[in-house]
Amino acid sequence: MKRLSWHCYTAATIPDDLVNNLTRTKYFVRVLDPLQVAFNLVVYTPASQMKVDEINPSEIYNKLLYEITGLKGLKPTVRVK
Repeated sequence: MKRLSWHCYTAATIPDDLVNNLTRTKYFVRVLDPLQVAFNLVVYTPASQMKVDEINPSEIYNKLLYEITGLKGLKPTVRVK
């Protein structure tokens, strides 16, 4: 990455700490892939119409986020019907 990237005006290379942060971010995003798959399965394949009315996407996402990564999500929002 460092050899392929540079500032368009000054030709300065990317600082090492930025390269390291970008690399860590890449691996963190990979961890979130199973979270997105699980969320899609739960939200987009409800058992019935009654279940659709009961779905709270924020609550589901935060629960899955914690189960998969150990991170706590944002406070669930109130669902407007």
